[in-house]
Amino acid sequence: MRVLDDAIEVIAVHGMPELAKSDALRRVGELQVESFKQTLIGAATFQFLKLLSLQRFLGRMTSSWRQANNFVEATITPQQDGSLKVRVNDVGRFPEVIQGVLSAAIKAAGHKVTVSIGARDGLACEYELRFPAST
Repeated sequence: MRVLDDAIEVIAVHGMPELAKSDALRRVGELQVESFKQTLIGAATFQFLKLLSLQRFLGRMTSSWRQANNFVEATITPQQDGSLKVRVNDVGRFPEVIQGVLSAAIKAAGHKVTVSIGARDGLACEYELRFPAST
């Protein structure tokens, strides 16, 4: 994972020098989702995902991560205030990348959300997902 983190840092810092490092790292995550959406499979996937509720979408997303490799696990915990906590067991050195992935993927699936970084525990990170109040 160290090589991947180093590569991500080079892309963020040198590819987007006009942005603060944390913003550039978040943008790397967003670009992963945007690039996937441009593929035939990605475009079809997001059309399907727009049909799902947010909870079902997040369940699909976390199971997809699990299918992509054998070590990343994500858990979703609803909070009393209506927000969600998403804990990812391995985000590498840069939790901003997964923050960008979460934010862009949820928005691409048709949901409005604000994703913030919460507690870190080693390589694990907890993200808080907040949704605008319904009017």
